[in-house]
Amino acid sequence: MKRFKLAGIILFICIFSLCICIYATVILMKTPPSEIFSRYVLNPIPESVTNIKVDRPKKVWGYLYTFRFDINKEDLDLIINSKPLKRVWNVKYIDGFLEWEWDPKHSLSLPVYAHWGAFEPLWFRPEKLGPTESYAYDKEEGQTNVQVLLYNQKKGQAYFIAYSPSH
Repeated sequence: MKRFKLAGIILFICIFSLCICIYATVILMKTPPSEIFSRYVLNPIPESVTNIKVDRPKKVWGYLYTFRFDINKEDLDLIINSKPLKRVWNVKYIDGFLEWEWDPKHSLSLPVYAHWGAFEPLWFRPEKLGPTESYAYDKEEGQTNVQVLLYNQKKGQAYFIAYSPSH
């Protein structure tokens, strides 16, 4: 009898988790990219921001959003100045991990597409962005909150990644 009860509990947890994943996916698919951009990047959206693409590789217990969008340098400064972003160096995207250095002695690695069981969308290619101006923010006060901004002025294109393990 105990086995059946345990099996029932495990089955319930699995079905419940699946429902949450499906619900989160449906909500993301119905939410316009501009609305998600306004929530996690900058509100109001600057005029030069166009072609917003967004993906949410982490869908349960917190969030991880990846954005790609076109923007001019003046409007990029609005994003930089709206957040406590600091300049970072030696940014690399390898095997699903985004890595950067605060200075030669301090670096950080963020699993963007490495652990969430998600696949990179075709448009997510930060390694092909070319030379970038890169900024990051990492705060741990009870919860982790990481934001990364990569910008190629020649292409007028940026990536923004926002991560928090809990809401």
